[in-house]
Amino acid sequence: MKIWTFKKIEQNLPQFPREEVALKKLPTSFVEFDEWHKANMAKVMIAATVIGCQCVAELQKQEEELMNYRRKVCKTAKEWFKRYSNMPEHEKEIRRISYNFAQRRICHRNFFGPKAGIRCYCDEHAHRAQQ
Repeated sequence: MKIWTFKKIEQNLPQFPREEVALKKLPTSFVEFDEWHKANMAKVMIAATVIGCQCVAELQKQEEELMNYRRKVCKTAKEWFKRYSNMPEHEKEIRRISYNFAQRRICHRNFFGPKAGIRCYCDEHAHRAQQ
C-alpha cells in the first residue's frame, strides 16, 4: 500500500500538464450536489493518473457512497458546506465509509489527519501501480 497525501499529489501534478490544466478549470464552489459530484469525479480521475492508481472505479465508487450519504443529510451542496460538513456525527460516517474500503484493502481516499489523501493498494492487486 502506498500513501499519497493530497499535498504530495499536488506537488507531483506539474509532471502531468494536461491534468494540471484540467484541475485548474474545475469549479471550487458549489450550490448543487450534481456539480460538486461531477467535479469530484474529475478530481478522482486526475489524482489516479498522477499517482498511477489503476483503481479509478473503486475511487469513484467511494465518491458515490460519500455523495449519497450527503444527499440523505441535506438538499444541496451549499447547505452541506454551510451547516453540516464540520459536524462530528457526519465526520464519523465519512470515516466509516473510508474505513470500509481500507478494511477490504481497496484503493480509497482518506480525508482526515496529517496523511489525508489516497491509499493506493495497486501494488497488492493483480496489477501494479504505474510508477
